[in-house]
Amino acid sequence: MQGQKSKNPEEENVLLDRFVMFEHTANLLRFSIRFPLKGKFKMDIFGLDVDESDIFDLACTYIIQCNEAKKNCLPLPDVPPIGWGPGANAKEAGLKPITHDGAIIVTKDGNVEIRLAAEKNIQLHQMLKHALIDEATLSNYAVTRLENGEAVVNIRLPQGGEYALKLYADEVGAEGAAPNVLNYLIKSEGKNVSNAPFPNVSDGSLGPKPQADHFGVKATSHKGGNIQGKNGKARVEFQAKKDTQLMVELHSSDEHACKKMMVTPTEKDGKWVFDLDMPEAGEYSLNVFACNKNSTDRVYNVHSYLVSSDGRKMETDEMDSRSKRKHTQTHIPIETVQTSDNEVLIPIPPGFDDVCASLHRRNANDPPTPGQVEVMEQDGMKLVRAHLPEFGEYQLSLYDRERRLVGRNVAKYQINRRPPGESWHVMLSSVQGHLKRLISMPL
Repeated sequence: MQGQKSKNPEEENVLLDRFVMFEHTANLLRFSIRFPLKGKFKMDIFGLDVDESDIFDLACTYIIQCNEAKKNCLPLPDVPPIGWGPGANAKEAGLKPITHDGAIIVTKDGNVEIRLAAEKNIQLHQMLKHALIDEATLSNYAVTRLENGEAVVNIRLPQGGEYALKLYADEVGAEGAAPNVLNYLIKSEGKNVSNAPFPNVSDGSLGPKPQADHFGVKATSHKGGNIQGKNGKARVEFQAKKDTQLMVELHSSDEHACKKMMVTPTEKDGKWVFDLDMPEAGEYSLNVFACNKNSTDRVYNVHSYLVSSDGRKMETDEMDSRSKRKHTQTHIPIETVQTSDNEVLIPIPPGFDDVCASLHRRNANDPPTPGQVEVMEQDGMKLVRAHLPEFGEYQLSLYDRERRLVGRNVAKYQINRRPPGESWHVMLSSVQGHLKRLISMPL
């Protein structure tokens, strides 16, 4: 899809592919078009039989006259090659919609729960997109989990507007990037929508992670992705290889909860115990990381939980002691980095003495790679050097450690490594629509 230049500077270089929605319905393939400009447009639809060919043929062409542009017409948040809504890709991945069988989801308060039957043993990834809000920020507003044969996605949208939820799935244990199998367009139409993010969940998914097997890490007390803290406390236990070191991060989006909460780790002969104390009632997250005891610059997320605490009353001396602790801020600096290089240097925020990094390619399961991340010092500045072997979207999180066992997230980066000059508008679907504005074409 492409746009053509107009004599009006305001109409130059409009990419019209992001104004066409290709939707799967129960019995139809449907194209919905919104027009940011008035004028005459040409719509070409191509198709192929994937069992017989890999070459697209022109199926039909429409000439569309639009006499009035749509007011405040924003582009779609994404143009997924497989289109929108449950289709053949979702079926092949073993995902069958339970709660939402159409492409469009409408919400008044910005809160959405999507449930799909998981008919295969899969690993699931998600990405939330918006036309104006960057993916790094949105990574805190959606979480997924697999439970009782279902894939569940919970979303809290930060404001009104349109969002794309992209789901990726692959067989458990499959390495590399998982394919995009299902996309929803979510419309938040309520007035004054303003939802707080989830507490920090390292990669947006709850429960055990693929890297747990590599480090011999296994949850022995809470094997799923949720914990209930009774009387404000909970104990979480793990077993790990003797040469594996674990680190935990307890997080809350509530500043008062951050000042009061505490996690105490103990380890003996590969048995790890994390005692959580959450006096403020509310929602927390617990991320468990692993690394080799001889190589601690990079840590790998092996398990994540959402924790619900019903709180407890604190003594006065406890409150005074914990209120004096440093680094209790809930706001984590977030930044997006665009690069075509296979290596980036990220500065470590000043004032942190023992920093490690967690790096993962979003929507992928990459095996541990020695030397991919290095904490270094250059010209008096502490830096993280990250090697990005594949093109794609990466997430890099920096953690300051206390006794190398308790981490606090101090910065998060979305790093997009893309080929030089790539437009990222490659269309690979079995049905395609191409829309262009006709500047001067007699009918």
